[in-house]
Amino acid sequence: MITSTEKIVEEYNKGAKQNGEFLNELIYRPMAFPLVMVAKKLNMTPNQISVIGFIITILSGVFIATGHFFWGGMMLLVGHVLDNVDGSLARNLKKFSKIGAYFDAVCDVLGFMFVVIGLMIAEFDTRGMYVFVYGIVLGLSLGLQVLAYDNFRARYVQELDTYQNNKFEMFCFPEEQEARKQRKKDLHPFKIIVKFITNFYQAISPIPKLNIPAQLPSDEKLKIKTEYQKIYKQTFSIMHKLWSFVGGTVIKTFCIVVMVIGKANLIWFGMIVVLNGILLLLIILQNILTYVFRLRVRDLFGMNVTSMFNPFTGKPIKI
Repeated sequence: MITSTEKIVEEYNKGAKQNGEFLNELIYRPMAFPLVMVAKKLNMTPNQISVIGFIITILSGVFIATGHFFWGGMMLLVGHVLDNVDGSLARNLKKFSKIGAYFDAVCDVLGFMFVVIGLMIAEFDTRGMYVFVYGIVLGLSLGLQVLAYDNFRARYVQELDTYQNNKFEMFCFPEEQEARKQRKKDLHPFKIIVKFITNFYQAISPIPKLNIPAQLPSDEKLKIKTEYQKIYKQTFSIMHKLWSFVGGTVIKTFCIVVMVIGKANLIWFGMIVVLNGILLLLIILQNILTYVFRLRVRDLFGMNVTSMFNPFTGKPIKI
């Protein structure tokens, strides 16, 4: 017989996201869970939650623009909690769609744009026309930081997929499987740019790929894959958590905290200087870990791993 506690745990796990950002799993997803249950009882859809979250995030930008930073921070907090609600609700109900995934992403990006615009308006009297320069640099910094995390996570999960359970199979949630298949088919206008960015990040923060000789017996390949997967996860799982420090959740949390305590002017320094500094340190650490991992694999299996990639083509560089 399933107890009420077990039922709650089961419902919570239905909405969990594999390899998500650590702050989401630690703070925001537990906060979102009661709202997921309420939305489920009210027969609400994930897209409806996305719209509500988008409207609340726009209100955050309005509060910030008028100098009400505390309420702007609180509205941004509510908006981000709802951003966790829609994803958890979709996984709980198994309602996955390409349109839903894109709609959620668009709402998230546009909503935070209103927050940045609100901050620029609020700071205009202090910084004058320079606020537009700050806004452009801030926008570029946010793009670099969030794309860096998303790119690392995608490559990390993909490499785990390859060796999970010693089979070439997917282990992530269905919406991620569908999204990954769709990305390969999607011929949007920015495909070349996105591909270049992906290749560039692979070049400057490489994730190694094991090269197993085709002539090896199947049982030996299986043994190597099993051991390699354990070493890979041990080495790079910590990097996944560290990379999330430049992910969207940490960025929003930083904005929420500094606005609630009335130090909104710190956003410029924090996101342009501090987070870009963290990004640079992560790239250096990623390369060091990849080099150590490469030596370890070579010593254990007598095999090389590909760890250098062409930033333009994404193809491995032989060394």
